[in-house]
Amino acid sequence: MNPHPNIVEIIGAPGVGKSSIFKELCNEWDNKQKWTHLDALITQSKRRSEGFVKKSIDLIKYIFKIKKHQSIQINKGIQFVQNHEELSKFFWQHLSNTEFDANADPAQRFRSAFFLYRDFCRYQDIQDNANGIPCVMDEGFLQKSFLVHKDKKIIDAVLDDYLSLIQLPKAVIWVHVKPVDIILDRIRNRKKRIASHIDLGDKKLKYETKKWRRLIKLLIKKVEQKGVQVYKIDGMDPIEKNVAKVKSFLSNLS
Repeated sequence: MNPHPNIVEIIGAPGVGKSSIFKELCNEWDNKQKWTHLDALITQSKRRSEGFVKKSIDLIKYIFKIKKHQSIQINKGIQFVQNHEELSKFFWQHLSNTEFDANADPAQRFRSAFFLYRDFCRYQDIQDNANGIPCVMDEGFLQKSFLVHKDKKIIDAVLDDYLSLIQLPKAVIWVHVKPVDIILDRIRNRKKRIASHIDLGDKKLKYETKKWRRLIKLLIKKVEQKGVQVYKIDGMDPIEKNVAKVKSFLSNLS
């Protein structure tokens, strides 16, 4: 599958600060930017078909910074599956592969399938509405816990097939934190906790973090070889500094 020219994906191991950077990046977005994000994309698409009263209400919410979350059209996912049959088969088969830790528990498999279908909807929305403008997203196809495995050779083989099927992003923003202990502190002290980290002690949490880092590094190496631009930022820097760096990168994205 050819690279998707509209997507810029933020990736990194859990706890490095991806969500915080993405959230602040979206908060600072306006329609003068040369890039967009999914909520803005959906809003702009809806405004083209909405009446004056609804547009006025949305404008008031924007002025007073009243947060509104855009709903994703579930039929978009069906459309995506129909357009990407081989990729859909890969996901179905992979989620049934209990050799991967995240698939061993049936509940975790259902969770992965739920978020995967949400991704189908998001990718289809971007494809339908971005019109060539780079769209920033987090938790996309490159950030999947069901790809995590302790054996590098197995990951390597799976990724070769996977990356040949997915819509590769135009660019990747890699948020990296070198000290593992810093990542563990963040994971322990934040409200958001991914399913694979629940009830883990420090030793197992460190082990899971190292597996994630191995996966991310391998992903970075492989997507760079396929011509994807990679921009690395230090997750230990202040959010404001990193958001400014990312905005500069997006503005100059070729």
